[in-house]
Amino acid sequence: MTTKPGHYLIDHFRRAIARIRKNNPTVNNTVTVCWISGHDGVEGNKRADTEAKKAAQDACNNSIKRRLPRLLRSNPLPLSISALKQHQKAESVKRWTRMWTKSPHFQYLNKIDPKMLKGSFTKLTSSLSHRHTSILVWLRTRHTLLNAHLHCMSRSDSPNCPTA
Repeated sequence: MTTKPGHYLIDHFRRAIARIRKNNPTVNNTVTVCWISGHDGVEGNKRADTEAKKAAQDACNNSIKRRLPRLLRSNPLPLSISALKQHQKAESVKRWTRMWTKSPHFQYLNKIDPKMLKGSFTKLTSSLSHRHTSILVWLRTRHTLLNAHLHCMSRSDSPNCPTA
């Protein structure tokens, strides 16, 4: 069995072909199965995609059960691993966003740069190490160790950064 999206159909066809060959050993039967991608400009694919999206959105758009192939009548379809991963990632991002926006750090950073922790900054720093990302954040928020250094040299009254 395979675990990639849509491969449960290939497994189903393989089992069906094996049954046909077992039940008809004397018949010279050749079966060709072709996988057609949904994005190759094949006539009808766009409509099939639209109908599948409608069915996924609401049960009232589903096909009548007796008109479905036997494979689809009784059991639900196997879960798509890629769809599960996408859903998990989206949920994690939503949860992190909710937690982050309640943080006092968010309020402060949002005043300095509202776009700092949005996608563009994350993409910008994705190839940097944690240390380099931290330095970049320090520089953008003006929270560097400069005040601590100036305090050691008696050039600043406090080692802490001035609050905005």
